Amino acid sequence: GSCGIIQSFVMVALCCLCTFLTSISMSAIATNGVVESGGSYFMISRNLGPEFGSAVGILFYLANTVATAMYLVGGVEILLTYVAPMLPQFKEHGRYGHSIGPAMFNNFRIYGTVLLLIEFCIVACGVKVVQIFAPVTLSCVIISILSIFIGSFVANPERSSEIGRA
Repeated sequence: GSCGIIQSFVMVALCCLCTFLTSISMSAIATNGVVESGGSYFMISRNLGPEFGSAVGILFYLANTVATAMYLVGGVEILLTYVAPMLPQFKEHGRYGHSIGPAMFNNFRIYGTVLLLIEFCIVACGVKVVQIFAPVTLSCVIISILSIFIGSFVANPERSSEIGRA
């Protein structure tokens, strides 16, 4: 956001290029034969060998673990701060007011743990149950992306009045 619009487009284009090249490589690997159980881990170890495959597989696992934690905390923060601000059980008292303070972090921990347990139950039930929930999560992502675009065109009444006073 601070580098400017042209540099931002260049950065997004480079990221898209990396993703495109990765998907082409994965398609070539997947069409070489039957992908057995293990999915991406199997493809990585088959093409890179067991030594490099295990190192890349461990990094892939750790990256997914950290990403899941980040997505859960971010989702809970948006839920409790903007979508349903009446949900927090621990209320702020004192100088923090409505800002994110120590009591709000306890709400993040509780709701994040509940969402993690729900996610664990869904994943523990197997791939068929995960595939049932895939369209639900995809629709949430699509609604989020559309909300970003809609929000960029809709005027904020509070901000409009501030601009009018200036």
